[in-house]
Amino acid sequence: MPKRTRTQTTRNPRLGKRLCRDPETPTGRQTPAAESNDENDAPQLPSIRADMSRDELYEAARRYEADRAESQRTRREEQRNVLAEVTNVLSGSGKAGDEKDKAAEDDLRFIQEFVATFMLWLPAGWEEEVWKAKEDEDFSVLDRFGKDEQPFNKIQGALADIYAVIPEEYRDPEDFKGWIPAASHGLQFTSGMNDQRSFTVTRLRHHPDLWDCTTAQLSSQQERRQFRDLIGYRVKSKKPNEYYYDTMNVPVLHADYQGKHDPRKIFLGPLLFIVHAAITLGPVAAAAIKANRVPPKLRWILSVDETFLPTGSVSAIEWQADFEFYLQILTEGLLKKKPSILNIFRVWDNKFYPNSDESLAGGVDSRSKRASRRGVQRVSSGPWTALWWGIESGVRSGLVHAYRVFVAGPVWRKERGRR
Repeated sequence: MPKRTRTQTTRNPRLGKRLCRDPETPTGRQTPAAESNDENDAPQLPSIRADMSRDELYEAARRYEADRAESQRTRREEQRNVLAEVTNVLSGSGKAGDEKDKAAEDDLRFIQEFVATFMLWLPAGWEEEVWKAKEDEDFSVLDRFGKDEQPFNKIQGALADIYAVIPEEYRDPEDFKGWIPAASHGLQFTSGMNDQRSFTVTRLRHHPDLWDCTTAQLSSQQERRQFRDLIGYRVKSKKPNEYYYDTMNVPVLHADYQGKHDPRKIFLGPLLFIVHAAITLGPVAAAAIKANRVPPKLRWILSVDETFLPTGSVSAIEWQADFEFYLQILTEGLLKKKPSILNIFRVWDNKFYPNSDESLAGGVDSRSKRASRRGVQRVSSGPWTALWWGIESGVRSGLVHAYRVFVAGPVWRKERGRR
């Protein structure tokens, strides 16, 4: 493949080059609202009177709400149009403009892949440092989440994951230096991660049939409280008025849960497979897996939290801390060839990659720095993410990444490269 020069751009990668217009408005013609400055042409909203009946007040409120929504929609469209025009000017036209637009599309695709298969968040409080850091060849993946030399090791781990998602053609020092570490791209990357999390959250919570519940049961914090036991809710024994969420003793993370954490069954809960399929293959594939017709943010999906933040704003669950803890367990278990962890990878591989000739189920040689790094990147890029999304977005935290760890591995990377 010929090497393509990446053109640096500071624009939002989500913006296209076309202006947003009403599909029914002829090109080059303004919309009626823009053609007239006469306020009398606009629909008149009702005035509020003290003697209005209940029905009249309701109708007035409905019309005001509709007007407010329309105003917000119009304002958003105007903002998009202005940004799009600026983008057109900055990016130019013809071949150069097309290359810049393609580069921006690549950026967005890399970000989406990074969130779906590697990490949900960059190290909290150190996001900007990731873009300034240089890759340390002496960094050991076993130290990534340890207590020593932090936040250096977490930053190095995040940087290694970012390098892993960038194609080889962009990895040489000159290309990489002009892309990822640039301040503008750091902001784009972080913003893109936020957008991808929101998109995944919406996709998962809008298909309650996959989780054997109704739309109403997932519609509000109050309704989702009924699922709290599934995601590890516990009352403190000595303080009955206080509660916490257990990280490992979580029913939804286990296959055939028997009331306690079982290292032989954790990360093998059937809902995790469904979540992974929903994220990577779509809801239809997830439904097929649920019906056992074909060989994940589940924990969060069932939580009371409205937005997917590092720490739950309502539940107070430390989603990011749990995520890192799960990844640490999987990484160390893989490198140390712990039977229970290798079995997790084996099950995920058989479920999603039954015909693959590559698997992490045999472990990774910890004596080889390069091999161990590749193995851990697989952990981050396969079953781990699926597991993690299966847990965080669906039931809790961490499983998707776990999925990534077990399942995806090199096989997933190889398939990804063909797309």
